[in-house]
Amino acid sequence: MLQVMPESEGIIVEIKASGTITEDDKAALIERLSEVMDTRERYRLLYDWEALDGWDKGARSANVSFLMSHRGLVDRVAVVCADRLVDDVERLRDLYKYSEVRHFTPDQREAAWVWLREA
Repeated sequence: MLQVMPESEGIIVEIKASGTITEDDKAALIERLSEVMDTRERYRLLYDWEALDGWDKGARSANVSFLMSHRGLVDRVAVVCADRLVDDVERLRDLYKYSEVRHFTPDQREAAWVWLREA
């Protein structure tokens, strides 16, 4: 499941992933992000992958076109996850090539928020 969390604040959007992500999960997230992200702003994303088990076949690349067309709206991306998902953080660096992307371990969650809130 993918959710835009209520902890999101202003230009910071927190996206929580849990379980195994499906193509339908990705499509629902893209629909929600389209509602949340105003194209006049530069956003900062917090991907919370602490409870992520993985992706169904095809779900990892689903909706890449949305990300590619909106990546200019994203200034910073923080990914909170275990070290086993570091390769997937690298994939995000490719997708968000105009953004600064950083990996944070679960015990560094507050540091991720601090970094996203910096001017």
